[in-house]
Amino acid sequence: MNIAVSISCLFVTMALFVRGYPTGAPPEACRQMIPGHGVPAQTGTSNPYRIMTTKTTFSCPGDTVTVTVTGNSFRGFLCQPVPNTGELLQNPQDPVQKQNKCGQMASLTHDDNSIKSSVSFIWKPLTTQSVNIVCTVVQTKLNFWTNVSSTTLRYIKSRCQPSRTEATEQAGSDVKQVTAVINTEDVGKDNVPDTRVNVPDSRTDQVPDTKLDNKLEEKDVHGTDTGVGIDSTDTRDSDGNNIGHTTSVLTGFMLSLVVCLLIL
Repeated sequence: MNIAVSISCLFVTMALFVRGYPTGAPPEACRQMIPGHGVPAQTGTSNPYRIMTTKTTFSCPGDTVTVTVTGNSFRGFLCQPVPNTGELLQNPQDPVQKQNKCGQMASLTHDDNSIKSSVSFIWKPLTTQSVNIVCTVVQTKLNFWTNVSSTTLRYIKSRCQPSRTEATEQAGSDVKQVTAVINTEDVGKDNVPDTRVNVPDSRTDQVPDTKLDNKLEEKDVHGTDTGVGIDSTDTRDSDGNNIGHTTSVLTGFMLSLVVCLLIL
């Protein structure tokens, strides 16, 4: 009886001591990334897991790196960037559900302890430091590996293109500046009348052009035919004055003389 009780107590104690976390690593595991399973991590056997990344460098705000934990099947994981910076985000193409139980830290852990062949998520950098993605991978309660690391992700300075949001904001700012310039030009045009149109040209409107009249008078004085009602029989003296129609006067005198003779 005493032996049976002792064995039962031992199993209960082991069950309490060797705890599992089917819904993800607890907050107290965030700093050391060691699960509270009551046993040390595997060290004598080779690590069957790899942390793969889609790129090894990053440059600009908005860059993302897809991270995949792969290898033998496993049940749980806890992954973080080291140093802890940036954001770890769900990968929409990965069906495995993940959660962050580490508050403000960039961290992801499993949502259930079902068997998984791989898991994928996204790291969004917010730093110019080199970073490693480090994971603890749990195969079973008693078998897990810590410090499973990716290749170092290095920052490379580059000329970055603005993001779509920044480009839209910049375009809106440019439109506002152009509109302000156009409005300023319009105000200047509306408030200051154009005197070139409103002020009449005194040379044409106020002083009559007498050049043509002078020419006609000059032609008349010198007896030039201007074609404006001047009789070719006009007789002028040496000063240019009209002294009558000579031919018409002689004809009238002869007719008067003939009439007088007939009467007599």
